Amino acid sequence: MAPCVSDAVLMALLCAILLPDASMSARIELQPPTFTEAVTSAVSISCCPDGTSARAKKILVMEIAKDGNTPITNIQTPDTISYGDGTAAPHFEAYGVISDSNISQSYLNLTIHYPGASDAGEYTCVISYIGENGLVTQERDKAQLLINDTTNLSNGQRLTSLESALDNLLARVKAVEKTNQKLLDQSADQASKLDVLREKAAVESEYIIATGDQLVFSDVLTNEGNAFNGTSGEFTAPREGLYVFHLVLEIGRGGAVGEITMTADGQVLAKMYTQDKDFGDQGSISSVQRLRPGQVVSVQVFLAGGSSPMVFGERLCVFSGFLART
Repeated sequence: MAPCVSDAVLMALLCAILLPDASMSARIELQPPTFTEAVTSAVSISCCPDGTSARAKKILVMEIAKDGNTPITNIQTPDTISYGDGTAAPHFEAYGVISDSNISQSYLNLTIHYPGASDAGEYTCVISYIGENGLVTQERDKAQLLINDTTNLSNGQRLTSLESALDNLLARVKAVEKTNQKLLDQSADQASKLDVLREKAAVESEYIIATGDQLVFSDVLTNEGNAFNGTSGEFTAPREGLYVFHLVLEIGRGGAVGEITMTADGQVLAKMYTQDKDFGDQGSISSVQRLRPGQVVSVQVFLAGGSSPMVFGERLCVFSGFLART
C-alpha cells in the first residue's frame, strides 16, 4: 500500500525539485595553485560572484582573506580599487570593481608578487550581498595555495630553479632602483622649489590703522609655494627651516606714531617705532628665524597714536620672506 502523502507535502517536494537555488555563490580561483619560492614571480587570486545577477540585488562587500584572518584586501560598493602599480614590485597588488548595473561583472583580484613560504595557506573569497528577499547574505569559497617541495629535485632542476630565482631577484632590484631614482628626482624637485621660495607683498592702498590691527598686504607680487595669504597677511611656514623676513613700512598723517611688531605665533621676532613729523616716517626691520611647519608670521600694530594714523600704499610698505635653508 502506498504511503499517504498530503497535497502540501507533495507541492513542497515538487518546488524543491523544480525551482533553482535562488542564492548567489562566491568563487575563488588561484593561478597557479602551487608555487616555488624564489622562482614563481606571481600568484593571482580572483574573487567573483558565481551566479546570475538576478539572484542578487546588490553586492555590498567583496574581500579576500588568508587563514581566516583580517582581509588582505576588500572593496565596497560602489567603488573601484587599484593599488600597487608594480614599479617597486610590491608584495601585494589589488584591483577590482563592484558593478551595480551588471553584478556578474564584479570582481576582486589580488596578485602576490614573488610569493614566499608565509604566503602558502588557505584563501577565502567572501561576498556580502542583498538577495532577492531583501536580506543581507554572505557567501564564501575557499582554496589552498600550496608551495612546492624542492627537497627531492635533481641537480639539473635545482640549477634551473636557482637561475629563475636569480632572474627574479635581478628584476626586483631593477624595479626598486627605478622607483628610488623616481623618488630622488621628486625630492630634488621639491627641494628646488622650496629653495627658491620667495614671498613678497605690499600694502595695496592707504588705510587707517589702530592699536591691535594686523596689517594685510593684499597686493601680492610673488607667492611661490603659496605660503603667504593675501587676505589675512599671514605667512605660514610650509616646512621646517631657517627663514628670512624683511618689513618696510611708512606711517603718517597728523603727527601719527606707531610701534610695529613682527611675530611668529604671537612671539615677537622684531619691532620698530615710527613717528610722522612732516609728511611721513619710514622704517624697516629684518628677522632670521627657524620655524616649524605651520608656524605663522605676521605684522601687528602694537601701538598707534596721533590723528588718524595710517600706513601708505603704492608699495611704500612691503613685507617679504623666504626660506634660506632647511
